[in-house]
Amino acid sequence: MNLNNLSLQGLKEVFQAADDEAGHHVLWIDAKGDVRLDLLTDDLSPVGFQIAQPDMRVRFETFCQGNEYVGQKAASDDNWMNLLLARLQKIELSDSASVQFIETY
Repeated sequence: MNLNNLSLQGLKEVFQAADDEAGHHVLWIDAKGDVRLDLLTDDLSPVGFQIAQPDMRVRFETFCQGNEYVGQKAASDDNWMNLLLARLQKIELSDSASVQFIETY
């Protein structure tokens, strides 16, 4: 999914593919506008993950394991998905290499 073709269904598919019990997850956007949701490995902090992604332009607050922010239940929560979609739709990427951190929706 890309910022240029955001859809509720596309966002739900991204979140359905994640396993909330596997660990913390990071929702982020790269320089091309691709929206990604990645599992945060045990060896990286959220900031370490950010540093490891040089094309990262936007990073959302980390979705902590076990809170059902990702996974099947999250994807079926229309209020949660619409809230995230609305926030994603407000994002404008800049040419700057700095990372915008989003902690409120």
